[in-house]
Amino acid sequence: MIAYSYAFDENERIVCISDVDKKSRHDHTYKCLSCKKEMIPRIGETNAPHFAHKAHVDCNGETYLHNLAKYCIERKFNSQQEFEIVIYQKVWCANYRTCKLSVPTECYETSPQKYGLKKIGYDKCEVEKSVLNGQFKADVLISESTGKNPILVEIWVSHKSTDDKRNSGLRIIEIHIENESQIEELIAHPIGYRGSSYGYEYINFNKESPRTTNYKRRFVNYFCIDAERRPSIGKKTCDIQKNGKKSDVFKMVLHNDDWEWPYIYGYQLEIALYHCLKRQIKTCYCPICYYSGTSNVDVICKRYKTKGTPHYPVIENVIDCQYFSINRRTESIVKEALKDTDIIELN
Repeated sequence: MIAYSYAFDENERIVCISDVDKKSRHDHTYKCLSCKKEMIPRIGETNAPHFAHKAHVDCNGETYLHNLAKYCIERKFNSQQEFEIVIYQKVWCANYRTCKLSVPTECYETSPQKYGLKKIGYDKCEVEKSVLNGQFKADVLISESTGKNPILVEIWVSHKSTDDKRNSGLRIIEIHIENESQIEELIAHPIGYRGSSYGYEYINFNKESPRTTNYKRRFVNYFCIDAERRPSIGKKTCDIQKNGKKSDVFKMVLHNDDWEWPYIYGYQLEIALYHCLKRQIKTCYCPICYYSGTSNVDVICKRYKTKGTPHYPVIENVIDCQYFSINRRTESIVKEALKDTDIIELN
């Protein structure tokens, strides 16, 4: 049941019951926002203060909420220096178009963007105003003096906007109101602020912000070979391009959306080294060598007796070994993985 905390006074201004003084409550006349019938302020000791219809009427509470929200938005726009809305948009990295590592699905963050409508040229707010030559009527129309790019604010309690209106191409802010406290939120905060209890939807608005950010994307598998010919691989952020070690002999990024595929997962280093071999960058890595084996937990070289190689090579180091030959099974795996792997060389 609606509490009717608001009513029109004799000057068509919205009045809250909390602003009505008990002693002077009969100095003004009030009428319902929904049915326009006379109302009287009830300010007693037992019940919470509220407006009540003077005579019994069949008044629609949904219409009351609908009208209250419309007129409150209009009053807020016309009485305040600024009128703000908050839209969740994609904010692209400032270097997206020039970065070697840019990925269309990853180089942005979605965050709330606040816009002051008056600051960007909106200067008029009207209730129940027609648009598109009378084709549609807005609950609240916010517009520029030029008449371009109007914004329709549509309030719904039990029924959303029609499909024709939603598909018209007009920019619409659709707000779902269920009680008076949500309307008070509309008055106190920007539309769509974080934590709002009412539902809202931005229809036909730009989903991308014109602003940019210095967003640092984490990518999978930055690979490098340092001056001592040691390979390393791990997760880095995209600023590795300018902040990487100058002593690195070779560095690149491996990007694959399907690294969790069981047969490929765990072979990132092998893939990187195989790519280096194809590029004629000398790399040796015992665990993927045809002549390597295992003894307990250690890697051993099968040619240590005949060729004098280390029996237990230090696998953390890339050994410049003339006998290195990639294991054929590993080669077949990495060849398959390379089909779906983007490799970006950074130097």
